[in-house]
Amino acid sequence: MRNSGNELWLELQRNNLTRADYPENELDLSPWYIKTMQGFAGWIAALFLLAFVGTIIGSLFIYDNQVLLALCGLVCCTAAYFIFRNDKTPFLEQLGLAISLCGQFMVAWGIFTVFSISDSSAFLILALFQGALALVMPNFLHRVFSSWFAMVALFWGLNQQGIFGLDSALAAALFTLIWIKEEHWYKYRSHLLPISFGLAISLLQFSGHFLFQHELSHYLSRAEVGFLQQYSPLIGSLVLAGTCVYLVFAILSEQKIKLASPSGSIAVIATLMLLGLSFNIAGVSSALLILLIGFFRQRLILMALGILALISFISWYYYSLSETLLVKSIYLLS
Repeated sequence: MRNSGNELWLELQRNNLTRADYPENELDLSPWYIKTMQGFAGWIAALFLLAFVGTIIGSLFIYDNQVLLALCGLVCCTAAYFIFRNDKTPFLEQLGLAISLCGQFMVAWGIFTVFSISDSSAFLILALFQGALALVMPNFLHRVFSSWFAMVALFWGLNQQGIFGLDSALAAALFTLIWIKEEHWYKYRSHLLPISFGLAISLLQFSGHFLFQHELSHYLSRAEVGFLQQYSPLIGSLVLAGTCVYLVFAILSEQKIKLASPSGSIAVIATLMLLGLSFNIAGVSSALLILLIGFFRQRLILMALGILALISFISWYYYSLSETLLVKSIYLLS
């Protein structure tokens, strides 16, 4: 099998159809249902293994052993790294993912035991730890989870400081920057592609939190209110809207569509109208951003995620009791 593949690759090189060397690792041609069963078996094995280990080190959660608990978590993450690096079978990949998630939980438990859960420093340290895992761990799904967890930890860290809305703006800016500059980071796609998916998930999650913005601000209110605490929701909304406008201009520029042309003018006007609606319908700008990038880069996952998010946010707005049906109908009709 490998010899025939090597001969075919040499033939492609002779015809100048490729310049790369023959890949060392063979493609896994196993059917999807076999991979699914192997992955499911990996999770079952991981749960039994973690239950066995948990009975041995369970006392670490009870007694005052924060440092040792965090060290055990780091050992689990290190073991998962070597599993990902040395084997690509679905069984061991899912086993490594489960072990790593357990290790991350132990590290987080140790951090929140050393610091108070109301201390923003704990969340920021956890965000840095998850960000490092997103860059280091050689596994697609792990990078998606780690980048998502990093943004969630950053979200709660900023909220503990009374800063709301800047997290969604940061997620939108990073997500857009990755996909706009796709041709520059192609050789790092194994790192940045899953990270971008994690940013997309966190962006929609933070936009969903806007639906409960008043409850969160009341629960995490601070006695001292500075400039960021007072204006961060407005700043976040403006940055998110500006990111959408920048994306539209970048798309028009790459497609060589002039702004003064009918197509360019319609695109800009339609974007501004939708962004105007997003100030009343929370989440529309985030869903629009993901949907545009999905169409722009032909990513079915992003397109589906953007469409589902757009329908969900509009449905939430329509069935909420914040405004009358007449006002809602006018907004949706426009």
